[in-house]
Amino acid sequence: KAAFIRGESLSSTALLLRAGVPGAERVLVRTPSDDLTLATVLAVNQLSPVGHVVAHFNESEIAALASSYAPSLECTSSMAIEMLVRASQDPGSSVVINELLCVGQGATQYLMRLPEAFEATFGDLYTQMKERHNATLIGYRAKG
Repeated sequence: KAAFIRGESLSSTALLLRAGVPGAERVLVRTPSDDLTLATVLAVNQLSPVGHVVAHFNESEIAALASSYAPSLECTSSMAIEMLVRASQDPGSSVVINELLCVGQGATQYLMRLPEAFEATFGDLYTQMKERHNATLIGYRAKG
């Protein structure tokens, strides 16, 4: 079930509490301005939400600033310029990126958290994912 909130100030603790933000499974923050999004992100972060919070910014610098103050929240920014540059360098790469990002059809990507004690090479993990789930491993972030 999706719910949208509207009020005098999206950074109002009372409004966010009334909307159930602290216990929500997912919270998406998208406002008309990066300044308002930043204020909302800081207010949401103060409520220690249990669900996954994603906020979209137009400027990557402000997204980075928000991430520095609210590291547990996911802050995104437009990748249009980066995609344009990548497509000019690697013809066809935009097709792959669009396929991965398309919500309605085709392949998709997932983030999987590995157990703390997990130790393996990229190749070992790739093979396990392919054999057990018919999945292609895109990346693996090791500790440290």
